[in-house]
Amino acid sequence: MNNTDARGEAFLARVTAFARERVAPTAAQRDREGMFPRDLWRGLGETGLFGAMLPPQEGGLGLPLQAMAAALYTLAREGHDASLGVSILPSLVLANFHLPRLGTRAQKARILPRIVSGEWVAALGFSEFPHGANPKYIETSARRDGDAWVIDGRKAFVTNGLDADLFVILAVTSRDGDRKGFTAFFVEKETSGLTVEERMPLAFIRAAPHAIVRLGGCVVGNDQCLGELGTALAEISASTRTAEDLLGAASLAGHAAWTVSLAAAHRGKDVAGRPALAETLGDLAIAAEAMKVRAERLAALWDHGVADGTGVDGSDPFLATLLGGRAIVGRLDERLAAFLEEAPPASGGDLERAVRDVEIGKIGGGAVRHQVRRFGERLAREMGGT
Repeated sequence: MNNTDARGEAFLARVTAFARERVAPTAAQRDREGMFPRDLWRGLGETGLFGAMLPPQEGGLGLPLQAMAAALYTLAREGHDASLGVSILPSLVLANFHLPRLGTRAQKARILPRIVSGEWVAALGFSEFPHGANPKYIETSARRDGDAWVIDGRKAFVTNGLDADLFVILAVTSRDGDRKGFTAFFVEKETSGLTVEERMPLAFIRAAPHAIVRLGGCVVGNDQCLGELGTALAEISASTRTAEDLLGAASLAGHAAWTVSLAAAHRGKDVAGRPALAETLGDLAIAAEAMKVRAERLAALWDHGVADGTGVDGSDPFLATLLGGRAIVGRLDERLAAFLEEAPPASGGDLERAVRDVEIGKIGGGAVRHQVRRFGERLAREMGGT
């Protein structure tokens, strides 16, 4: 991932040094203890990561997504901590995608400096039991009470829920038959009625705690709405998924590169004279490189405005590249299992942790399958099918 801009190069150098000196040495310990890396947050802010894409007048670096992607790839590859890549996503999405586009002047003034500096940790409360973020089943609601809103509901799988200073809560604010209108609200952790109920155990990314968050009569003002009333489903929920996929692609590619390097070191001595094993290792290296190329292409398409389904031939190169990640992750997972079958990694070691955390590439599989089906249906129509 190349970025010739001098500011981008300096930014990447800071992130690289931080990953090697601050993140990697304690990554295994954080994973064993399931410990959120609060001690790293200010340091990440000092690298410029949280506001990399923000314009300088708003406290950021004014860099393109390609520079951000290069930094996230390096942070994962050199930092050896897939959990961190997940934990930083809410802050990155809020500061670089949502607030610049939808935030009021007052919201930007209060929130952006705290997120960009690493003073605050952000969390996105969209998902609920048992259907995740599927809007059809979201029941958390907000009702008017004079000039305020009262929020009631329960959110699940909230990344950073135990440690967040600021939550963005998706709530139903209107109903018309089966149709719902959604609004997003800022809720600070001290708000009366907001309770973090419990930590949710995960089999992977153990240092990225997820939690259940209950909202019981949380009162927020009109000035705590993010964006226009009733528009959050399209303006925030759907765009959050895209932003997380864009940023996550780079982090996952960096993690894959580190994982493959560990696997090669683990079994390198066994490859000589075994063509099938050498081919499997080659498959692993190719899959990791394909993930890197995919992340670079996604960032480049975004930076050049080709993220709206309008390729020169009427195709959708952005969506195709985005959805193609599922096949690559599946290939990587399959080849890792084959390569390590005869010599499993040691329990509690880096390779075991790295292989386990490849599972992050499968998060949101249901939504991806839905999009893939729609992609196939559209292609069939274009080719003359029914």
